[in-house]
Amino acid sequence: MFSPKDLLSISLLLSFVVTSPVPSISHDDSETGFSLLKNRQLSWSQATCSVKEITDASYKPNLRWDAVDARSAWSAVANSWNSKAPLENQNTLPFPMAVSNFFHGPEHMNCQDVGDGYLILNSFVSIHQIHQNRYNGLDSAMNQMQSSMGKFTETFAPQLVDSAAVLREILSSFAFVIGLGSAYSWNTVIKTAKIFDNDDWRGVAKDAFNSAITLSITMARDHLPTASDLQNDLTEAMGNFIGRWMEAEASYVNKIFSGAVGTISDLYGLIQDGIQGAVPTGTDLATLKNEAQKIVYTKMIPAAWKAAPGDYSPFILVSDNPCSSQAEGDLAGHIDDATAAQTHVCYDNKIFYVVTPQWINNRGKLEEWKLNSLPGGTYDNLSNGNWGGATLDDIVISSWDGYKLNGNKNGYQLPEASDAIDGNGNVGNLIFEAGVRTPGFSSMPICDVNTLVQNLKNCNRNYDGFPCRKLQYANSCN
Repeated sequence: MFSPKDLLSISLLLSFVVTSPVPSISHDDSETGFSLLKNRQLSWSQATCSVKEITDASYKPNLRWDAVDARSAWSAVANSWNSKAPLENQNTLPFPMAVSNFFHGPEHMNCQDVGDGYLILNSFVSIHQIHQNRYNGLDSAMNQMQSSMGKFTETFAPQLVDSAAVLREILSSFAFVIGLGSAYSWNTVIKTAKIFDNDDWRGVAKDAFNSAITLSITMARDHLPTASDLQNDLTEAMGNFIGRWMEAEASYVNKIFSGAVGTISDLYGLIQDGIQGAVPTGTDLATLKNEAQKIVYTKMIPAAWKAAPGDYSPFILVSDNPCSSQAEGDLAGHIDDATAAQTHVCYDNKIFYVVTPQWINNRGKLEEWKLNSLPGGTYDNLSNGNWGGATLDDIVISSWDGYKLNGNKNGYQLPEASDAIDGNGNVGNLIFEAGVRTPGFSSMPICDVNTLVQNLKNCNRNYDGFPCRKLQYANSCN
């Protein structure tokens, strides 16, 4: 089970916490006609905390960074770390402490003589605070979700005996779940600090944050819950599931601050050009508590329908009929108005229904069929922030856009680092920027009335892909 002791690097960084003023007034070279580096010709070792851009917090973070040549300072400390073994009677310091020691910072670091160390170590603190907030948000999410598991099963999979089967269904999506959580956190930071509003930062920030998301996905692979973690009841299984997520979060922090080969460049990407200086102290990531729940519930709900005892075949029916709360056209008489109103989603000039079929098949003759709502799968239940804010719209949009990217076929495989934001091939700045609506994060089977009817006539629930199985022959399910 996860222990807070795993947050080694976070604990180490606590000794470096200092107040880093957030700039509120903009000064740049175009306004003053003065180039900080060209006119001063300062090397990083000569730049002290008396430099104006350090004493005056109103300067833009990237200008403060350049004013003390922090890029060269970072190269110097990285070279020192990579090349120097400890002398006799010296300890091998963890990387963050070694950086502080290099800049002659005391154990409780503040700005003494070396302005570069002030900016670099404050950037470390900013990253620490972001991850500490993420960790706290996950802990809150775990507590809230564990207390809701009994109600979850009653709502979405009534009478389910092996309730933990729901989480085992989504085990293969664990890395994607963590990837979406990481993307959400960095997106919050980007918007709060307006990082993409700065032309000097946009390119480097995009690369750095995407690298951070990718590394978090890689770390997730090392903390994948085992089948034994997800046995017993759903409450315990949920604790283990989120606990593994928290382990992966702690491992990411330990990795990024380890000084190991390959990680120093990743860490520099997150602090270069003073990016972290734009992040306000105490940036609110409390909403991760809700977003983490939304991410997990968006995967769990279709899995619960699939695992639920009873004659359920969850799917999404797509139609070109007008968007309406009443069944029209080829659906008239096959779905009652109350069900249509509670299960439909309008998107991409189409109408979708998240439903399960009921039918009578007499030796290949389809005598009757209708569409029913799934347990808990109605707007009354999936709205107003219930279940972390997961909605039918989220499930439909993600499934449909994945379907489109797969050439209008089911079976889309979500890439591990997807930047797709819709089904038309458009991409965002960040991996998984679209959150739970990332194409293919949800992947319920989709089909039209004609395909549904052919399945109901010729197949049964034992066939893979039912009731949206693509039939090769008119009267055969093979």
